[in-house]
Amino acid sequence: MFFNNSNMNILNLLDSIEAYLKNDINNIDIFQFNCSGYNKKIKYKLDSICNLLNKKNDDELLIYGEIMLVCEKIEKGMIGDKIYHLNSQNIKLNYIAKTINSLVNILHDYINQTINILSEYSQYNYLRYLDTNLVHNDFQELFDGINTLREMITKMLIENKSNGLTLDESSNILLENVDKLNISSNEAAARLEETAAAIE
Repeated sequence: MFFNNSNMNILNLLDSIEAYLKNDINNIDIFQFNCSGYNKKIKYKLDSICNLLNKKNDDELLIYGEIMLVCEKIEKGMIGDKIYHLNSQNIKLNYIAKTINSLVNILHDYINQTINILSEYSQYNYLRYLDTNLVHNDFQELFDGINTLREMITKMLIENKSNGLTLDESSNILLENVDKLNISSNEAAARLEETAAAIE
């Protein structure tokens, strides 16, 4: 059996699909050629498959692009962007995108909590602490560390206040002693004058 042109065109189209599946090409060009009979049905089916693959690829490229941008921004410390294309035909890719969005939300929340509490501490307000029951693993260590810092600063401030009160009390005692010393010195000077006057 000899291949006619429509058979060769169908094989070329199948070669393009294979190249696409191997990631050798990013898009499948649909060949325009005439055929008849059974080949026409095959061509129609292959065109439909090519259109589905191209649409799937275009949808996935949108998600891949957003995933890369969001991850690059997270790497640079910019947390807050999200992936908006979540409805491709690839359920697994949609799940990954939604998981990254969830991660971004959680990171954003934890970082905001940390920034807010540190801002309060910088204003000498040490009343609040971070709730470690909301976090796990590394974030729990971070929250524990900040809470420990709060406790140490509070303890240091209490000690400083206690030392200040002790110094204040000591300075009052010292002032009283200086007053007594002045009185004693004045009395001693008066007696010396009296003694000197009596000797003359």
